[in-house]
Amino acid sequence: MGSGVVASAVGGLWYRCSRTRGKIVDKLVENARPVLDQHALSEQELYPAAAAEKMRVYFDHICLNTAEFIGEINEPEFRRKFNKIHGADRRHHELMTAFCRRVPGAILIGEQIHNFLSEIGPKLDQDWNQCCREIATRWEFWFRRENQPLWDAAEFSKRVTPLVEVQVEQAARRAHRITDEPGWREQLRSLGTEALEACEDVSFEVGGRTVQIPEFVVAASRRVFGKVLELLGDPKWDCQQAMTERFAALGRQTGADFEKELRRRLNNLHSWREQAVRTAAEQHAADRIGFFGERG
Repeated sequence: MGSGVVASAVGGLWYRCSRTRGKIVDKLVENARPVLDQHALSEQELYPAAAAEKMRVYFDHICLNTAEFIGEINEPEFRRKFNKIHGADRRHHELMTAFCRRVPGAILIGEQIHNFLSEIGPKLDQDWNQCCREIATRWEFWFRRENQPLWDAAEFSKRVTPLVEVQVEQAARRAHRITDEPGWREQLRSLGTEALEACEDVSFEVGGRTVQIPEFVVAASRRVFGKVLELLGDPKWDCQQAMTERFAALGRQTGADFEKELRRRLNNLHSWREQAVRTAAEQHAADRIGFFGERG
């Protein structure tokens, strides 16, 4: 009976401490949310649409010189080879390989996208640093108002940013199928850039080299060239006019898909930031309130 009373008392104490920690976490997250939401909205307004327009202009430019590509896919030899390929995905892959081989600038699409993202990434890092400073100021004010022990606001960023890095690293490893790459963090160029580049690529063998193109670009071209994949099997079909019309739409479609992809990746980054802030709040609450009461 005595042990039961002790167990009940311990259980009750643990429950009260758990509730106290939970209240601290909720208050801290509640204080941080307006700042997180404001920065998330600002980044969505500033970056995706502008980057999409650059992408559209780039594709419109390279699609001005497609004569060699159209000439190749109009050749009977290409048509015979193409007609033997079964499956829309495999046919599209063959068409894109010819596109990369014959259209000047096409093999540089992945590099160009990297350049676009590299312009945005450092700005996201600056946004995040500012976000951390604003959250730290809010938390410090709350601690003072609630007569909580003094809190070192300068330590907030040092605690929360590595938590975001872990999420970005995991996303990058999944996207690029990295199983073991020691020193990933030492190679970190920019947290924002790494987050934006956490997407899958599609490989094409062009002239003895492997060309990596982001999957969303391939998906955009598949929608634009969808009907062509069927018609190219007909050796009597002249693709000149149809391909010219589709190239006129390729820039718009790729730009629109790039904007959607950037918004999706920014949403992921914002979600990782929120998770990191909550984890930091939980760590602080655990430091402040142990399992059985306030720590000394």
